Amino acid sequence: RLQDTELKEYFYASGERNLLDMADDFGDMESVVFPSADDEDVQVNFWLGSGGVIADWHYDTSDNLHFMIFGRKTFTLRPPSDVSHLGLFPSIHRFYRQAQLQPGTGGPRATGMPHASSYEVTLKPGQVIYIPPYWFHTVHTQTASVSVNAWSHSRAFTAMEKIYRLAIPLESDWPRCKLIFGSYLFANELVRQLIPESSAFLSQVVRDRYRMFEDTTTPTDARSLDLEQCALHVKSGELLSTGELKELVNSITARVSDHVELFASMSASVRRINLANFIEHLYANILGDENVQLVPAMLSLTWTFDS
Repeated sequence: RLQDTELKEYFYASGERNLLDMADDFGDMESVVFPSADDEDVQVNFWLGSGGVIADWHYDTSDNLHFMIFGRKTFTLRPPSDVSHLGLFPSIHRFYRQAQLQPGTGGPRATGMPHASSYEVTLKPGQVIYIPPYWFHTVHTQTASVSVNAWSHSRAFTAMEKIYRLAIPLESDWPRCKLIFGSYLFANELVRQLIPESSAFLSQVVRDRYRMFEDTTTPTDARSLDLEQCALHVKSGELLSTGELKELVNSITARVSDHVELFASMSASVRRINLANFIEHLYANILGDENVQLVPAMLSLTWTFDS
């Protein structure tokens, strides 16, 4: 990307290794054995770039081995527990997995930088770095460079693949308001069982991920009334009778165990990231594309009722 006001040109390319003939293009790599192209769990890529190219703060969901062939790159890493310092974009945003706070920029979370831990290393030809899954990293290419990396599915990635294939305890033929309320119960039951400090978790997600979008995510039209009306119907008993409400709560509570087991297999920090991603996608699907702007409002909901 462009780095200065003089509009100096930078060159960058990457892709899967089958786009290059490694033996022909890099003769000294003839003895290197790559994973089979049929291995769906491993992806090998090449990276070419001129000096000065920067890859912004982001995380990958895979185990990552990065091997330097030519030139130098500086990698700076921060653990998943630093997520609140960096401020992730929402998982339903096109910059999913990238941090809102980027190298050389200020922004609302810049004050958190000095208190966060980071690790920096400059990779030279013949050296390799292992980047654990979900670790944030930024990469600064010091000189023209060529490198190769291999991504392999992490345990957390595999667990999330299974989670997204699980059935959710909601029915497609329910009225819209019941679907919204049911998704709220489901999400909050997951949070209750998986996050010790559960009462603050979703509000923290809103602060971390949506602060920069406050002007565009504050609902002011009739769509926001949809959620408010649902809340009123729940509290008044119009949506469900006391017996129906108890039955719904018990049904959802009884059907979250498979989700909980898979989320619980992750480290605490990775679990928090993936649970927030999952709930964002759940709410976005329930609300529909035309109402995706209401996801932060859904995350902020607090419904109290007698069950």
